[in-house]
Parts: sequence; C-alpha cells; structure tokens
Amino acid sequence: NTAGLLPLAPTHLRKVAVVGPLADDPHEQLGTWIFDGDASLSEPLLPALRAALPDAEIVYARGVPNTRVDDRALIDDAVAAAVGADVAILV
Repeated sequence: NTAGLLPLAPTHLRKVAVVGPLADDPHEQLGTWIFDGDASLSEPLLPALRAALPDAEIVYARGVPNTRVDDRALIDDAVAAAVGADVAILV
C-alpha cells in the first residue's frame, strides 16, 4: 500500500471493476470445504460492494469459470471490465 490506495475511498470511485469467480458465487467461496459447506452462509463480495458503493458503477466479470480450471475464454471480458475503471478488485 505504498501508494496509499487502501483503504478505498468511496467518494472517489466512479467505476469499480470486480473480477473473479469468487466475487458472486457463494458456493465457489467454500473452497476445499465445498462438499461439506453451506453456501447460504457465504456472503459474496459483489453484492456487498454494490450496497456499500451505491453511487459507483460496478462492473463484474468472472474471468475464469471457476477456481479449478485453466479456461481462459473469459479473460477478454475481465480485461474489458477493468478498462476505464478507477480500481479493479480481483477476487
């Protein structure tokens, strides 16, 4: 944090890119506990950010289908989401 980016200043954020399969998938957030976990107990970051930053444009892209595959078909969508954003949050 040498550039002082954190904590994020909500008043300075017009466009926020959120990238990654964990951002809006409670089941995926369970990680290695996915078979025994309860996805209803997970709160994804994306809806929390939308609630915390009601005046910002939040752009979301998965980037990859899930955390267990090396499929790069969605990378261009992730790059497009980040272009022009004040900040990109990778989840």
